[in-house]
Amino acid sequence: MKKTIKLLSFAFFAAAILMSCEGPEGPAGTDGTDGIDGVDGTLACLECHSATVMDAIVDEFSLTKHATGSSWARGTSASCGRCHSHDAYVEFVRSGEEIAAAVSTPVECGTCHSDHQTLEGDVSAPIREIDGVVAMVNSILTFDHGKGNICATCHQSRRTGAEYDKYTANTMVEVKLATASADAYTEYKAELDAGIINLGTNGSITYDNGVDSLFVEFDVTTDMVLVTSTHAGPHHGPQANTFAGITGYPTAGVEFDRAGHTDCVSCHLNDTTAASGFGHSFEPDVAQCDACHGTAVDLEGIQADFQARIDPAVEELIALHILGDGGTATSNYTVADVHPMIQMMTRAQYQAFYNIMCILEDKSLGIHNVDYTDQMLDLVENSLGLK
Repeated sequence: MKKTIKLLSFAFFAAAILMSCEGPEGPAGTDGTDGIDGVDGTLACLECHSATVMDAIVDEFSLTKHATGSSWARGTSASCGRCHSHDAYVEFVRSGEEIAAAVSTPVECGTCHSDHQTLEGDVSAPIREIDGVVAMVNSILTFDHGKGNICATCHQSRRTGAEYDKYTANTMVEVKLATASADAYTEYKAELDAGIINLGTNGSITYDNGVDSLFVEFDVTTDMVLVTSTHAGPHHGPQANTFAGITGYPTAGVEFDRAGHTDCVSCHLNDTTAASGFGHSFEPDVAQCDACHGTAVDLEGIQADFQARIDPAVEELIALHILGDGGTATSNYTVADVHPMIQMMTRAQYQAFYNIMCILEDKSLGIHNVDYTDQMLDLVENSLGLK
């Protein structure tokens, strides 16, 4: 008990000493300068995420092929999923793995845009990835289009012209045409007799009604090329290859001058006339081109000149039964108006066919690489005897 009293007495004594050492209170100091008000987080978000802007973006985007069409059914295939399915695309850019989507859905906002990780600094729409893209047709070539790398992931060739130009010895090749019929056999036989289909010296066709298929055997010699698919060509959208000057066959060409054209986004997502202010229709704003080039460069005139050279080449390939005519156009041909035919042809004819498919599939009528498109058309015209 005595020890407790002594401890309390010491604590009281120490507190008294400290209080006696404290001087009188001085005058209050001057208030500091107020800090700068922070940005209203809600206002920053609404620059993009207001109902007006988002509705306009959705309206523009919903009319594009990225959101419509039937190609999304291909997303359940592992080799196609990276470009034909939202889920498979996201997985590919995340891990590099090609997967088949369990349920394939079209491109959506989250396909190209990731979440905002922080509201500090730049809060513009975040692109999912911007690293260089390895070319499907050349693993040592990397496309580097800045923000446009997210476009180049899919908008590139899946094959080269050598895909079908591969016969180094005389070869008998059988092609099965499923869901054919006796009528189809009669039609095919008539085309064969008329010299439209080239089967070679020992080629033949048979119809098996047990499996409802035509079996067409081609006698391919080393100086000929056999196209065995109605999807032959670089595949749909070889724009990155066109920029690089490696789309056509058999030779590479001039790479596009990238000065002032640093990425796909600067042309295709910069439409000042768009209701959203962003341009998610992906249609380029010609005013943006004129801002740099002025009226000295007539882009529509360049396209018209190329179209005038494309049309007679397409007509010649239709006449040779190398391209099929969809019957929807007699001029100003686009890739939607024609399709490859299963046909054997000379190597020169094949090169003309492949280069025309590259130009049509690019869909810019030469603007993505004017010099290289001119080079490809020179090859086409020389191969078909058009100049």
